[in-house]
Amino acid sequence: MTYAISRGWFRCVVVMIIFGTGLAEIQAAEITLVKKTSAIWIIGDIEDGDAMKFQLLLAESDFVRQVILVSKGGSLAEAMVIGRMIRQNFIATKDAGGITPSNRCGAALSVLDESENPMTRTQERNDCACYSACFVIWVGGIPRRGEPLRASDGRGGLGIHRPRFNSKFFSGLTATEAETQYDLLVEDTKNYLKEMDVPNYLIEKMFSVSSSNMYLLSREEIDEMSMPPAIAEWFKSRCGELSASERAELGELQFAKLLRNLPTADEPRHNQLWKQRMGIIRCQNEAIKAEQESRRAELRPTTNSQSSARWTCKTEEAGSSIMSIYEDYLVLDTLDGEKMFFPLVEEPEPGWIIGSIDVDPELGNLLLLIELEPVSGKTVRQLVDVDSGEVAFHSEGTCTPVN
Repeated sequence: MTYAISRGWFRCVVVMIIFGTGLAEIQAAEITLVKKTSAIWIIGDIEDGDAMKFQLLLAESDFVRQVILVSKGGSLAEAMVIGRMIRQNFIATKDAGGITPSNRCGAALSVLDESENPMTRTQERNDCACYSACFVIWVGGIPRRGEPLRASDGRGGLGIHRPRFNSKFFSGLTATEAETQYDLLVEDTKNYLKEMDVPNYLIEKMFSVSSSNMYLLSREEIDEMSMPPAIAEWFKSRCGELSASERAELGELQFAKLLRNLPTADEPRHNQLWKQRMGIIRCQNEAIKAEQESRRAELRPTTNSQSSARWTCKTEEAGSSIMSIYEDYLVLDTLDGEKMFFPLVEEPEPGWIIGSIDVDPELGNLLLLIELEPVSGKTVRQLVDVDSGEVAFHSEGTCTPVN
């Protein structure tokens, strides 16, 4: 959605591109680092500020092995930022259906203690699916693992369709304006997908599917994208590979061994191929970890870049909190430990720092504002009706700089 509001001393433009379920279904993504498994879970629909949450978790962690995804879509722009961070940091991606040991999505996972299992808090709201904007994040992984839709219960799967703008914004354009805006969106999205080595036929398939429908990827299509071609060749040159005939032979020997029907004469060959395969996997894992450590050392934000200023604030209704500046965001640390990210307004009143986020348009065109005057320490929090300019909520307080 694009709209502008004027309050005499500033003007703010907010843009929303939706890539997934309808607005009424959107639930803010829960982004959680599970240190025991070195995994970041992204559960729920992608919204503005989620890329910054993800970046902060990366900055706070020593090592992230994989990103596990449970989402039916959301903000395309945020998804592309997250996907690029995943690729830059050489992190694997998985849809949650690929690691669930039972047919019931949301069951406790064997790889996690129940207390550390983010899935126990989802109430199965996304059925382990990874659709739309989630797919955009998924393709950033090295490697990428996923599972097709389960025929047994209709859960899981990787799904794609073309993106859409918020209907209220898009319907207000002329046909020519709509065509221009959508052409730019298509160009940006295709460039990103090509950057992530998505096959051209799947890119074209995505844009052939209406935003109200979904194309679910097959087992073959998912496997084809398990590794970007350049990285696959890099692994091959460093670690070698089994030939197609050797992989088939090992599969047959493994099956016979599983059935306890492996002839004694074939055991040396089985052991040779198995040792070779394990050596390749070990080499690849070592290469991935070394590359991650190297890239993260280059990309890790410094203390100064993470937060140029911090304040301890106290307001009438909200009590005490921490406010800080992080790149282009005003960040509010809430009482329950969550962080809220307010994109900085470009033309604030002189002497004030102002951040704003749009509230679900289904509730009306509302804008939540956080304002701070650093010199006096005064802070104002308001909920503004964009159409009428009326203030639905107003709270004032004071802030003290944190050294």
